[in-house]
Amino acid sequence: MITFKCPNDLNQLPPDHPSYRIIKDLIKLLITDCTTKEHPYDPDNNGYIVLIEEGDINRTLDEIDMPSLTKIEWEGFSVIQSHFYGVYLGTDDYGMAFVLPDAEWLRGELRGYLQVLFR
Repeated sequence: MITFKCPNDLNQLPPDHPSYRIIKDLIKLLITDCTTKEHPYDPDNNGYIVLIEEGDINRTLDEIDMPSLTKIEWEGFSVIQSHFYGVYLGTDDYGMAFVLPDAEWLRGELRGYLQVLFR
């Protein structure tokens, strides 16, 4: 799992990473474009972006104090650039954007859940 809480966090991915473009677009949309002097972005209060990796799909996400992906109360999912994009809203001001590559390793209960959503 990789978290993105500021534009510089994009440097955690090489430009040729399959998820680079979607993460870059989401950082602009959800962080950069929403930051003003009057309302500075604060990831602890506003939320952030999470890229899910292969080892994350069947475990508790302790690093971000969340249950397993199948236990999160999702606000919604969509498909963007061959990735699943899930939104979790904790409060009116706090949300997390989850990016899951539509990869071979995405299987089991979570894959089944996503397939039901997109039938």
